[in-house]
Amino acid sequence: MIKILSMIAITFLVSGCAISSHRTAKMEKPVSAVLSNKPHKNDRQNVRQIPQVSSGVKKRVSRAGAGTDVQLDYRPQTKKLILHRKGDVAASEKRSRELEFYREEIARLKALLDRQEWKAFEKAMRDLEIQVSRLDNVGLEAQLYFLKGLAAYQMKDYAKSLKAFDKIVKNTKIGAEDQARALFAKARVYHVMNIPEQSRKIYEQILKDYPNTLEAKRAQIELRRAHRE
Repeated sequence: MIKILSMIAITFLVSGCAISSHRTAKMEKPVSAVLSNKPHKNDRQNVRQIPQVSSGVKKRVSRAGAGTDVQLDYRPQTKKLILHRKGDVAASEKRSRELEFYREEIARLKALLDRQEWKAFEKAMRDLEIQVSRLDNVGLEAQLYFLKGLAAYQMKDYAKSLKAFDKIVKNTKIGAEDQARALFAKARVYHVMNIPEQSRKIYEQILKDYPNTLEAKRAQIELRRAHRE
């Protein structure tokens, strides 16, 4: 009799565990719910906490397929998930670190220029020029050539200074602000070289081609001053 009761108790416990595990399985959220805009039925109480996923993201996930190395980032401001390829994120972070490094190096060049440490400046400039030339970043190139032109100007090597500023002016990929600044610097070099006609032509060119820049206002002041003289 005791054996029979023991067997009944064991059977009851096993069946109870099976029912419990079956219910738990039903309660589990399906994988599709992770990328669905609609909350799973078991999450209705927490509907406000579920981030929304745009249809574009879902299509891209579908195209990527299973096993693709992708990363979903939640943006609290928009309450949406954004899809990235992990390789793209790593490449973007690498570019950001590189740009930060070159900004620091350019700041170091400016400090050497201010202190007129010419040997250290020229060595640092040569090293940085080689590295920046591999990046194809016209913004960094413009900053380097401008510093190079300023250094040559301060050392009274006016031909070298004009050559450096011309590198900026003749590069059509460089922005208007940098080109106008390089043109104004060229005009100042010609002024020091006592060639006022060239200075005047450049000031007029700045007013014509870059009227909305700070250098245009400075060029206008210089033209008025030259007219009074």
